[in-house]
Amino acid sequence: MKFKLLLLIFIAGGVLFVFSWYQHRFPKFLPGPKPQSGDIVISNVYVDSLQVLQTDNPVQVTLIASGTIPDPCQQLDEIKSFRQDNTLTYIITAVKPHDANCTTTENKFEQEIPIDLRGLKAGTYTVTVNDVSRTFNLLTDQPATPSASPQ
Repeated sequence: MKFKLLLLIFIAGGVLFVFSWYQHRFPKFLPGPKPQSGDIVISNVYVDSLQVLQTDNPVQVTLIASGTIPDPCQQLDEIKSFRQDNTLTYIITAVKPHDANCTTTENKFEQEIPIDLRGLKAGTYTVTVNDVSRTFNLLTDQPATPSASPQ
């Protein structure tokens, strides 16, 4: 009787271990709550090219990201930005209704992204937009707040 109980506990523990490993290793394949009608799906867009446009007077840097949105039901959603040291990262996402029935025709997009230079020191910076990276150089330190224009 004790042997059967220990065997059952051992098997149950093994099943729980395998399930937790599988859930950690392959989370998207496990069943979860089913999306309700009206829920949205948010995904990153595909960036094919990235241009850096820079002017000197006044100092401005603008990114031009071009790429594709996987289907015509998706629309550009938002641009999230992150800054760490000399690396600026931007994530462009698209959104669509979960229950949308769309063809797989890709739509081209071009998005202009002005870079907030306030407080950046002179140096070389790396900008990344959805895994496409470029660099630019700032020749002078940038003020922490925009300068007021004389009247």
